[in-house]
Amino acid sequence: MTFKTKNIIGALLILVSIPIGYLFFWPVGISPEIWTPGKNPAGIAPFERNNRLADARLIELDGYGPEGSAIADNGFIFSGLADGRVIAIDPKTNDFTDILNTGGRPLAMQFAREIITGAQSDLIIADAPLGLLAFTQAGELKTLTNEVDGTPIRFADDLDISSDGVVWFSDASTRYGYEDKVFEAMETPAAGRLLTYDFKTGKTQIVLDGLHFANGVALSEDEGFILVAETYRYRIKKYWITGPKAGQTEMFAENLPGYPDNITRAPDGGFWVALVNGRDKTLDSLMPSSFMRKLVFRIMRLIEFEPLWEETWALYLDKDGKVVHALDARHSDIYAVTNVKEKNGLLFLSSLQNNALGIIPSPTSP
Repeated sequence: MTFKTKNIIGALLILVSIPIGYLFFWPVGISPEIWTPGKNPAGIAPFERNNRLADARLIELDGYGPEGSAIADNGFIFSGLADGRVIAIDPKTNDFTDILNTGGRPLAMQFAREIITGAQSDLIIADAPLGLLAFTQAGELKTLTNEVDGTPIRFADDLDISSDGVVWFSDASTRYGYEDKVFEAMETPAAGRLLTYDFKTGKTQIVLDGLHFANGVALSEDEGFILVAETYRYRIKKYWITGPKAGQTEMFAENLPGYPDNITRAPDGGFWVALVNGRDKTLDSLMPSSFMRKLVFRIMRLIEFEPLWEETWALYLDKDGKVVHALDARHSDIYAVTNVKEKNGLLFLSSLQNNALGIIPSPTSP
């Protein structure tokens, strides 16, 4: 072997060793929490696939990502888009109007109510990077809270408002912001929080922490408990607010066939849960291995990663957590559903990725 040949071989070995060294040994700064998901129940009762969401009527928009929605007393649908706009949509004509731009990423929203009269009041918005906002009836956008106990609210996600003027809302992760949410799926840290903001005192408090991507929240009809979704554990927890179990947490639903997103209370007191995507067999198989998740994390840092939005669900659960209705869509024009809101016998379907809202008759209506 000549000296020149040895140099070429040596150079090739160095070139090969660099990517290998990066993939297997480069520090990544994450500590994946090891866990083993249960068997995916998709396709098994009560999660039989039926493609019923594919029948939804679509209202096409001029932007994408109407992630959450609030329905005004006049029937207009308010929703936030990825470019920061909040729009008002007339579901009868499909026309829409720009209302404001938060300058962030508006996700969930809900109209506050006057405690005494019950009249519609300010529009309260969970804006991922900006915190909890209020768009007042006077047309002013103001920040209600963006920190708690000296720590920033990094990922305001979903909200519900109690009759006594307390906003219950989720801070999905104290580790990753909205733009880095795909990395959260690989590390799955217990970094989510359930928070409250009190209109009367202006105080923000931590109710629960250590949640695995705290997402959807919804109060029970009597406000005795609140639900909070842990997206990257495929489950929903119940936190008791009043009664003999006050302050205790228990499981409401687990081993779901997808990633639970927003939760809304149905008119009859049950709950609608949006599953933004179906579970992925490969991703589930990675969860018990810290080594493999770090390897994939390194690859995700190098290339632009976008999930495949193949399946989405709308689940109706009764007050005890029993799945009564499971509607799904696969490879459809309706996908990445993040919010299901029932009003006047219809389901209004919001989406993280779509450029449209969906409307479909509710199976709970007579």
